[in-house]
Amino acid sequence: MKTNFIKKLFLILLCVALLSPSVIFATFAEDGQSDDTEYVDWTLNENGAVLSNEHKTYNRYNVLGVSVKAKEIYRYKNSVEESYAIQAPSADSEFVWFSDYTIYATDAGRIYLDAFLKEENVKYRLSDESEKYAAITQQTLKSLDALEALGEAETRTVEVRELLPLTKYDITVHDQTESLAFTHGAVYELDDGSLYYINYTLLGNQYFDAYGSFSYRNGTVTLTKLDSELSEVILNAAAEAEYIETNYTYEENNTDTSETFTLAMFWIIFILLGLILPIPFLVLGLILPHSKKLKRPKHWYVIAAIAGAWMLFAAILTVILIII
Repeated sequence: MKTNFIKKLFLILLCVALLSPSVIFATFAEDGQSDDTEYVDWTLNENGAVLSNEHKTYNRYNVLGVSVKAKEIYRYKNSVEESYAIQAPSADSEFVWFSDYTIYATDAGRIYLDAFLKEENVKYRLSDESEKYAAITQQTLKSLDALEALGEAETRTVEVRELLPLTKYDITVHDQTESLAFTHGAVYELDDGSLYYINYTLLGNQYFDAYGSFSYRNGTVTLTKLDSELSEVILNAAAEAEYIETNYTYEENNTDTSETFTLAMFWIIFILLGLILPIPFLVLGLILPHSKKLKRPKHWYVIAAIAGAWMLFAAILTVILIII
């Protein structure tokens, strides 16, 4: 009986010893394969109105004056045009944009962007001409917009060309992902140091160029003077303005990270099964033959031999894997 038991145990351990590292290696080799099918594959229809991948459909979102001012940008590996990289706030975003700022949105993304343009659930910033930004409160913006509505502040009508050389602070609106922005208005510093405000949202289309930016080509515009309190708020914000650093995440780098994790897990499991697991069997196989209670059964050396062979096989396979 004992002999049959030892034979069965020997065969079981031998099979595990031979198959475990091989199964792990085969699994890793299958999981670790990497090609373009792992990346999102994009398709753009003929008229450029619909952008889609295997998971979502995005429609072109036509809007002027919105630009990318992002803190975080996720950049996909594949594109539809060599010169137009596809970017988004994150990998699962409901809106994306090309590198030329053409925006595409899903149905959910369109609802989100419509709300953004209405300045619902947004963030406000003041930016200077070097594109440094500082946060301002919604109340500050409301106070600026109320200057003209109250009709009590001093106003001045000037040629738009006269504004071009003046120091300017844009009041910008940013979405919650802090990816997109548009200009709500601007504060101009006149030669005498006084500050005047223009609310762009109240101006007609003739004040803007084809890209939705305020035009200094011709015409006149009325500015409203800021009181001392608002002037102090604007100048303090301008003094605290900082550059927005953009952090890029690349789709291919995420895949590399996944492969690195898979590789790490492979080696952890490989070492545990190939080199750590046989140790108890090796110890028992060497100790039990000297047990007086068991009458020094020499067949336990077979277990030690299998464990030793197991570890030797794992060590050889480790060297082969490292070399290849």
